[in-house]
Amino acid sequence: MKNTITILSIIKKQDEEKTKGIFKNVIEKFWNGDLSEVLKIGKPNQIPNQLLFALEVPKTNAVEVIKQLTYEGVAIVKNDPSIKTAVNEANFELENQQASTIQRIKKEDALKNKLLKKGEYSIEELAYLKDWQLMVDVALNQSFNNIDKSRKIKELLPEVLNEAIEKEIELGTRSLGAAKNSIEKLVAITENETLKRFHFTGSIRKAGHAVINFCKEYPKDLIGDLIFLSNSSSTIPEINVKSFLAFYNVIKDDLEKYDYEIIVATRHINTRALDTVHSASVKLDPEEKKLLQEGIEFFKKKRLSL
Repeated sequence: MKNTITILSIIKKQDEEKTKGIFKNVIEKFWNGDLSEVLKIGKPNQIPNQLLFALEVPKTNAVEVIKQLTYEGVAIVKNDPSIKTAVNEANFELENQQASTIQRIKKEDALKNKLLKKGEYSIEELAYLKDWQLMVDVALNQSFNNIDKSRKIKELLPEVLNEAIEKEIELGTRSLGAAKNSIEKLVAITENETLKRFHFTGSIRKAGHAVINFCKEYPKDLIGDLIFLSNSSSTIPEINVKSFLAFYNVIKDDLEKYDYEIIVATRHINTRALDTVHSASVKLDPEEKKLLQEGIEFFKKKRLSL
């Protein structure tokens, strides 16, 4: 008896690479295998601009694979009773999940509206909402009126911030557009003056390094954010220095490609601050120290030629 089942899906030709990525991610959750060994791609007759994906999977994993593909928006051909059942179950679960999400959002919106009217948030309400910016605002306003409440909020903040950062790190890995959205939210953390005043250095550092990593992944598109963070007075020195190092490391081997960015950086990056205040307070290994000095000297010379 055959121990595998073939899962069929008809997709648009322009979605081929995207769908391959989805299939690859899904099968990696269940077994170690090369996608090319289990996925066959063909062109169905009489259906222009469409491709037929045929994925052969072990029967033991079939239901979960079908569900995962359905969750990801892949339309599965219901050519087998077991496949039809799995797809229907996945769609049912998705509908329930969406309904739960809608209910949760409505509950949160109602709670926020109610709280706005009465003007106060309890610790329990803040813990439920998990809105770090709201928590920071409330903690700041309570600092003199209710020191104990402010202290409790500050105790909750690290976990809430960590969840927010981890969420953006996960979302940002999906695409360039997703990375841009995540960077915007992560920069809000790494540049938050109140978090800096509250000494949440760990959260600021983690958010900042996440931004740097996204910029290194998409240097041509996101390198401007490295210039911005290199020169930001709102974040911590470590992020200033590490952003500058990442920026210089990208541009130094292809100066022509990054000619415009180099001009912008030359005009705006404060090399004096990087060379004195920031570098003195940031631990760097010998290679990083060498790269920092090389980068600072490079921009000092460039500034003379402007």
